[in-house]
Amino acid sequence: MRRIAALARIRLRDAEAKALAKDFAAILGYVDRLRTVGEADDAEPLTHAVPARDPAANLRPDEPAEPGSAAAPLPFETLRALAPDLSGRLVRVPRVLEEGR
Repeated sequence: MRRIAALARIRLRDAEAKALAKDFAAILGYVDRLRTVGEADDAEPLTHAVPARDPAANLRPDEPAEPGSAAAPLPFETLRALAPDLSGRLVRVPRVLEEGR
């Protein structure tokens, strides 16, 4: 749990790490259990996360968000003030994953 927390840049107290380790072990146990289910081999793969007769009918139109709405993009000046390091109009971030992992 400490390694995962470090990758996510999260600080954990000992009690939190212990509780998360228990939850993580339960999740991995569930995944192992799913691997052993024989019916999974016979199941057809999904083509859409939420199967429907016409999945496209449930999607919203692809239109720009209204300025000032919660879905609107962040103005560049606000981003510039929040970003620790910029290269032109790109935000530079530290490397999180090591090569070869």
